[in-house]
Amino acid sequence: MNRFFRSLFGTPTSSIRHGNHKSSRTRLGCESLESREVLSGSSIGLSPMTGELFVTCNTDNDVAVVSQTGTQLKVTVDSSFVSMANGIPIPMTTRKEATYSASSIKKVVFSGGDGADRFTNETSVQCTASGGNGNDVLIGGSSSDKLEGGIGTDRLEGRGGDDVLIGGVGDDNYVFAGQNFGSDTVTEAANADVDTLDFTAFGPKYFDINNPPAGIKVNLGKTGSQVVGVGNLSIALSNATGLENVLGSTFADDITGNTCANRLEGYGGNDRIFGMAGKDFLYGGDGSDTLVSVDGEKDTVTGGNGNDSYWTDQISLDTIADVSTSETQGVRIHRVGSYADLAQMTTGLTGDITYNSVSFTSVGKSPNGPNLLDPVPCSNDVYKANFQDRPLFGQNGPQLEDIDQNRIPECWLLAALGGMADKNPEIIRQAVTDLGDGTYAVRFQRNGAEVYYRVDADLVTTSAAGTSLRYAAFGHDGSIWPSIIEKAYAFFRRDLGTHNSSVNLGGDQTNVGWYQSLSYGDSSDVGRALGLNSTTSKTSSFASKSAYIAGLRARIDAGDAVILGGPGAASNWSATATERSNAHAWTVVGYTFNSSGQATGLRVRNPYAGPDSWSSELPNQTLSFDAIFASSYGFSAIEV
Repeated sequence: MNRFFRSLFGTPTSSIRHGNHKSSRTRLGCESLESREVLSGSSIGLSPMTGELFVTCNTDNDVAVVSQTGTQLKVTVDSSFVSMANGIPIPMTTRKEATYSASSIKKVVFSGGDGADRFTNETSVQCTASGGNGNDVLIGGSSSDKLEGGIGTDRLEGRGGDDVLIGGVGDDNYVFAGQNFGSDTVTEAANADVDTLDFTAFGPKYFDINNPPAGIKVNLGKTGSQVVGVGNLSIALSNATGLENVLGSTFADDITGNTCANRLEGYGGNDRIFGMAGKDFLYGGDGSDTLVSVDGEKDTVTGGNGNDSYWTDQISLDTIADVSTSETQGVRIHRVGSYADLAQMTTGLTGDITYNSVSFTSVGKSPNGPNLLDPVPCSNDVYKANFQDRPLFGQNGPQLEDIDQNRIPECWLLAALGGMADKNPEIIRQAVTDLGDGTYAVRFQRNGAEVYYRVDADLVTTSAAGTSLRYAAFGHDGSIWPSIIEKAYAFFRRDLGTHNSSVNLGGDQTNVGWYQSLSYGDSSDVGRALGLNSTTSKTSSFASKSAYIAGLRARIDAGDAVILGGPGAASNWSATATERSNAHAWTVVGYTFNSSGQATGLRVRNPYAGPDSWSSELPNQTLSFDAIFASSYGFSAIEV
């Protein structure tokens, strides 16, 4: 029997400890039934035929560690149990150790049994670990491991390799600490228990604080593989409602919930957190975070430290726990009671009479809702593609260089957006947000009241290939904020805010819901649409050239976003057809100076960021004050 056991399980170098006593041989003796010692039932054994090292425990609270030093692989098992002495329970601990040649081990198989067990694989040997019943901690090594918690509140940490993580029954935690992971699979039953992805220790311990690494990006509602940390970790969730909570990293995270009641915490960094459906709790932690809970359900949102932005339902639904004075003054609180209906001009024919009317499409709050209505494209534009995979803002946030006008004569709109992005990018950040489901909310003001539009990322392209945009082009890093605001503005601009479906439309409603409605306009209207004080001045408003230049410089020196337009009033819609055809608008960037340091003109940026197929003009240009006045250029000033 002993020879058979050795042939099956090998001959380790081993010892057993009881409390502080070590024994290297078996002791025989008798003791009374009342004072007998109940020994731990854990065992360690190697199968030479398969190279599998079995570590098996039973009802005790066991701590098993597999480690390697040089060519030797060592297993230790500390078992905690209760011994009875004359009817009195006494806590006891035993240790079992075994050492093997590392080359003989192909796989480690751990079985925890009952009890609160802890298993740690500190080697590159593949392992399979099952916690069994109890609240277990299972930690894999650098290889591809399988960890299964069983019944209880378990902690699973796969570490390196492509791991299979199965929590089982109970509220389980999946921990991703450090870096250099793999492609892991997380399996949890749908709509059961409260399970958590924990990234609080994700990433390197040491890094340049001025150039921190990227955080995590995770979507609890997405099945299939998703890249959580670029070049670091991918996770495939077994279903869209298996996980409930996420604890973010110390870096800038993107966290998206699902239809469950989620608890989503950003921890550190400038995070973006999207609650989606369900009664959620969102917490930003440190950093300037964006928290979105527009779903028509009751949520609780807490920003934490930092200057945070909130996009929530109305006060009767969502609770914001910690609004600061700076957040209120910075227009960072966005209460979306409802989205505006999308108004769109339609044409019809009665007999031989062509008529126009307006249809209205309601837009709900439900995340992952139906495809949203698009503005009617300009003539002969037939291609569209969806760009929700593109970032709303580039890494450097909204900036003037993101503006690139293409087909539509909307220089007045894009030059104004560029000017605001240049002078105060927070204005743009607070005007539009990603909703986490491929749709976007855009905030405008009409008659002093906020109105919110919801649009998606279906955008008109130049060809079927869908690689470039027909209207406002991509910004840096492929960002799409100019295109999203442009799209929403096509619905907003000619919408009177009333459901007027008259067949005889006035000029103010012509082409509502059409991209063509963006042709020509006054840049100050854009500032007012975003809730800012804005004015437009013509050269005829000033008594002399010197007065005009003084007025222009006063608005520039005040820090306003200034848009130069002409002839007339920044390409005003009310200008004549001839004026409109010759009009253009530029964003003022700064002054030009002569050798004596005197300002002689302006540095401006052309929204046609050419030269390209739309314009031969370079984006950055200079204009003298004399030329500006002689050309009757007006200017719009937006107080930012």
